[in-house]
Amino acid sequence: MQRYAGAIDRIDPEGAGDARIIYVRPLTDMNAHHRSIAKLFVAATLLLSLATLSFSQPIDLFGWEKSRWGMPDKDLIAVFGSRLQKLSKRQAFYKWHPDYVIPVELAGESYTVFFQMADDTDKLSQ
Repeated sequence: MQRYAGAIDRIDPEGAGDARIIYVRPLTDMNAHHRSIAKLFVAATLLLSLATLSFSQPIDLFGWEKSRWGMPDKDLIAVFGSRLQKLSKRQAFYKWHPDYVIPVELAGESYTVFFQMADDTDKLSQ
């Protein structure tokens, strides 16, 4: 079966048996006016997509257990209490730093949860 990239020229509903015949004209056959409209449509769609992303409200998302993205240290302390352990020395992870950790055990394996705060806001971000 051959596939063509192009615009649908017309559809023949009579076709052969249950199949309909679709006549396709290549995009190269489009005149300059149609290409301009197609480019404008693509640009407008892209612009609207980006606009909805930039004007959307931030969502209050759950993090691990009862933590939420954007929490300051004091809220982490309030939520996790004595489970939270303060690191003796600040560690750097690119644009983040963890001040607190929680050791956990999952499926018989030991892990450490690092609450990484953004360097510029000091809020939970990773």
